[in-house]
Amino acid sequence: MKPTWFCKFQVTLVYKGAAALQCLNVKNNDTNRSTATIGVANTIEGIALHKNVINWLPRNKTMHTKKAKRNAAVKYYDARTWPKSWTARDIQHLLQQHLATSATSVNYDVFALLHHAGDEASLNILLRAYTETNLSEEVDMKTFLDINLTTVQPKAAFLPLQDRASIELSDRVEKALKPIAGSEKRRIVFCSSSSGSGKTEFVKLFTSSRRAAAMKCGRVIVRCCAKQQTQWVSGVMAESLKKHEDMPGLLPKNSIDRALCELVRAHVELVTGYPQDPSNYCDPQTAYATWVKETARCFRIAEETVTMQPLIILDSCEVLAREHHKYLVHRSSGKPYTMLEAFCLSVPSPYGIFVIGCETNVNTSDPVLLALANVIRVDSQT
Repeated sequence: MKPTWFCKFQVTLVYKGAAALQCLNVKNNDTNRSTATIGVANTIEGIALHKNVINWLPRNKTMHTKKAKRNAAVKYYDARTWPKSWTARDIQHLLQQHLATSATSVNYDVFALLHHAGDEASLNILLRAYTETNLSEEVDMKTFLDINLTTVQPKAAFLPLQDRASIELSDRVEKALKPIAGSEKRRIVFCSSSSGSGKTEFVKLFTSSRRAAAMKCGRVIVRCCAKQQTQWVSGVMAESLKKHEDMPGLLPKNSIDRALCELVRAHVELVTGYPQDPSNYCDPQTAYATWVKETARCFRIAEETVTMQPLIILDSCEVLAREHHKYLVHRSSGKPYTMLEAFCLSVPSPYGIFVIGCETNVNTSDPVLLALANVIRVDSQT
């Protein structure tokens, strides 16, 4: 006869699978597919095999397996895409060609148990431990840039993509983004230019000529601040609506940090195709570390070079530059920080960010800001 605690744990597993897995410290780390992780999963499987738990699972003998072959939307590594009616047999058919070499023994009933309990989060943790990493397709640069940048206006007097001025500006941006020996500061590179001068086209030139490999592997985020209904911009702007409060010192946890973390999380999930747990993007430093780890895993990045470092590029930054922060103030001038400056400071050290826009400016004389970042202006007014 099973002890009382054992029966209670069975019920906990069925109805609270996520909590049970967290208590057992199942690690969400593909590179740490260790004996301990597999052992924990096997322990859960042993509990799930108890007849009183398994008997209620539906055993639908329909053609779900054949349908799975034709359903391109189903991903073996993402339980959120699985049909709700799938049984252990359907799951086995999907996974058996994708098992990791370390997965010597798999009981698909435990997968079905979590799937029917609606606990996709815990199931995805097990999938990472038991299945091989899916090699993500390279990011299509043209499509990516067309989606995330504003539509080019035909009447604007654009800079030719390969003219000498654009190439020289690319050189200055590239130099400014390079880490400075002995410095762990974040790098803020900005460019201010008039409307119609070809800023968006320059962003396309720079990314395609200087960050092509990084962009194809998901290491570059490009966004236009002027795009309508952009969630991360709304998150940044929420900070400007707060009531005035004197908060000296470094930036606290705020909506700007949360907006940056969500921007990174959504990007990583999009380019890798893998679901991303928000808990791995709880603060900017953790978000960037996860960004590096997940893209290295999914794109097989062999060498972490300077040009492969995560980079955020923002176009039309005047949208953020014209709004003032409610409590951050420059000591040198007494003027409030702009929302653009506050967002740039949310980027963790020692990474960089490049921002460009009309009348875009980042303070280059405030001692507090300069203690936190290397700020470099690269347009013709430097």
